[in-house]
Amino acid sequence: MRRTTAFLFVLLLFAPALFLGCTGDTGPAGPAGAAGGTAGPGDLVPGFPAPPADNLTTASETCNVCHGVGARFLPMNEFHDAAVLDPVNTIVLNITGVTFPATPPVQPVVTFTITRNGAAFTGIAADATLRTRLSFGIAKLIPGANGDPDTWQSYITREASASTTNVPGGVNAITVPVGQATAASHGTNAVTGGTLVETGTAGTYTFTFNQPLDNAVTFPGSGVLVGYDNTLTHRVAVQTATTLVTEGDARVNDTLDVRPDGGAITVTRNVATTASCLECHTLSTVAPRWGFHSGGARVEVEYCVVCHNPNSIDPQSGETVDMGVMTHKIHRGKNLPTVLAGGSYIIWGNNNSVHDYSHVGYPQDVRNCTKCHNAADAATPDGNNWRERPSQNACGSCHDDISFAATPPAGKVQHSGGPIADNSSCVVCHPADGFGVGLSVTVAHQIPERVAAADFQFNVLSVTGTAPGQRPVVTFSVTNPNDNTAYDILTHPAFTVPGGASRLAVLIGWMTGEVGLGTPAADYTNKGSGNNVGQPVSINPLAAGVATNNGNGTFAVTSPVAIPADAIGTGIAALEGHPALTDGTRLPVRNAFLYFGITDVDPVPRRQVVTATGQPLKCDNCHDQLTIHGANRTDSIEVCVICHNPNATDIGRRPASPAVGIDGKREETIDFKNMIHAIHGSGVTHGGGGSPRTTALVVYGFGGNPADFGEVTYPGNMRRCSQCHEGTTWQLPMQPGILATTVNSPTSLTDPDDDGNMTKNAGVCSACHDSAPIRAHMVVNGAHFNVLQGNIIE
Repeated sequence: MRRTTAFLFVLLLFAPALFLGCTGDTGPAGPAGAAGGTAGPGDLVPGFPAPPADNLTTASETCNVCHGVGARFLPMNEFHDAAVLDPVNTIVLNITGVTFPATPPVQPVVTFTITRNGAAFTGIAADATLRTRLSFGIAKLIPGANGDPDTWQSYITREASASTTNVPGGVNAITVPVGQATAASHGTNAVTGGTLVETGTAGTYTFTFNQPLDNAVTFPGSGVLVGYDNTLTHRVAVQTATTLVTEGDARVNDTLDVRPDGGAITVTRNVATTASCLECHTLSTVAPRWGFHSGGARVEVEYCVVCHNPNSIDPQSGETVDMGVMTHKIHRGKNLPTVLAGGSYIIWGNNNSVHDYSHVGYPQDVRNCTKCHNAADAATPDGNNWRERPSQNACGSCHDDISFAATPPAGKVQHSGGPIADNSSCVVCHPADGFGVGLSVTVAHQIPERVAAADFQFNVLSVTGTAPGQRPVVTFSVTNPNDNTAYDILTHPAFTVPGGASRLAVLIGWMTGEVGLGTPAADYTNKGSGNNVGQPVSINPLAAGVATNNGNGTFAVTSPVAIPADAIGTGIAALEGHPALTDGTRLPVRNAFLYFGITDVDPVPRRQVVTATGQPLKCDNCHDQLTIHGANRTDSIEVCVICHNPNATDIGRRPASPAVGIDGKREETIDFKNMIHAIHGSGVTHGGGGSPRTTALVVYGFGGNPADFGEVTYPGNMRRCSQCHEGTTWQLPMQPGILATTVNSPTSLTDPDDDGNMTKNAGVCSACHDSAPIRAHMVVNGAHFNVLQGNIIE
């Protein structure tokens, strides 16, 4: 009984930290710590408990008791995905129509329905507080002329002035008021007000704008006349505030496009969808979450563009908040030419809040415009505007050091084609494709190495001699998928570029039985490969005399070492590397692999917890093409885990002197189940994803170079495990046979049996929850941070 009481006390003591760590804001980075001491070969990495006095220490994690599916206290599936995705209230809002009076004053009337948890949501109009928690926007779509893009223009506007309050140096970018598009809500203001009424049908409402559309007004600060034309496409939009309900999250937007004259809509501007945004960001009910303004209440792109018009300006910075320009600049962030030159990209929001995007790193090549603009998607019929309707604003948003004026301002260079007064000549020099005076838009945004790589495909065809004690023979080919012809890898120019530009490697990995585990290993150990810290056999088929040319377009290599006697289950052979162009450009080609049986009669694929490509998309949702280590390992998690296994650390890449790295450690695990979580949660410099991690991950890579992931800003909510993981593979209990994670290689780097390990659950959870109190909680409940694999009880 005493043990149970103590167990619950400690669990309750540290449980709040789990939630606070997940939902709290990340503060600024603290001062640098003192330099680490010199570690001896048997010392444990700093920050973990001291090594055991003998080899009798055992560990048996009880995490599943409280955190397993269906557990009575903090089950993972409830305080991760469910806490992020499941709102207390389900609000459904639908605009059913909008009417425009045929005679002045033209004050549109929007009709909409709203339900809460399946029932009509009544009483909003009668409640003085609730009726202001619905906002309404209305804009017209102005067809472009002289090459201009079609642009949304809001009828609801406000005047904004820069303030010296909290402005560095007290300097304003713009000293006169500027205009901003905004929304209307129930109230008497002539422009931003309106009347909300509940009709005779429960849950059905109308909102009448106070602003007559036919009463032409000048957009503040711009001189643009906002006139009314009933033949143009108009968009009405409705948004609920998060405070519409007090007992839970409510963020719903809806829009409706119409022509006031009742005619068919012929002009549209649907260039991107919210669904594309949510492939990287997270539509969550808790912070951090996708959503902006009013507690994150604006969640749909179709709503955002109603206000983020070309004429809307941030007076503090002088930057436009036009959706196209602002979104491009945010995502290019730290790689904007002006930022690389020492500038910054900052937008000031409400209440003088500073949003500095100068550190944002886009997780893929910015030239991949179709990531967001996909004309093949029925929801974005105008998705080709990026290539068919180039403009100064759109192009200048990424190429922000270019000026189209006759006299470029300080810090900018003149457009290579000279000054241009408008957008009419853009397509002359930069057609959608083909050839112009300058590069076509499509060619300019091609990723050359991706285009060239499309002519290559890696294939692992067979593996023979795979029993314990045998030396496997791997047969493979490299082909052109366009015509299925095979390349001669020993003579073709793409595989003979010197200096490491051309590279191929055949990897062979396996699992071995771990003493005391009690369950067949479910991870690669590569024990007996002859390589340090769990690395597989690696064969260079481009080296003289290594590969056998079979004369039919295929090649074969033989492993220099035999499969160990204690190897079990299924092994894997992979082909990775890259062909190259003659100028040395490496071409990223998706790695190939083939499972083979060792003691399994039929090969059993390694567990798949995440996929790089395929449906549903995972890594490539954000990364487009996940290519690592100089284009060697590309789009194949199955190949990554051969090397990034539980026995692997970066100790071989760390400097011999001093004996510890810049993080004060002698080695860092590169086990995928720990490293990937730690990388994505390492945003201690700028925050990101709501990660509770307290220190940035540092991993030493090729050439002995440290990679500090402290600036990684995860764009989603890290509590949403299904953003990356397949099905329920992220939930407890973990699969039997998953190995513990090496954190201490005390003597032999080739034999994992003497390694100090984090137990498997702790190895995953501590990647995000790395604070000392939570690690202590794990230890109290059976975890260990320096125990032999053979002493772990499943």
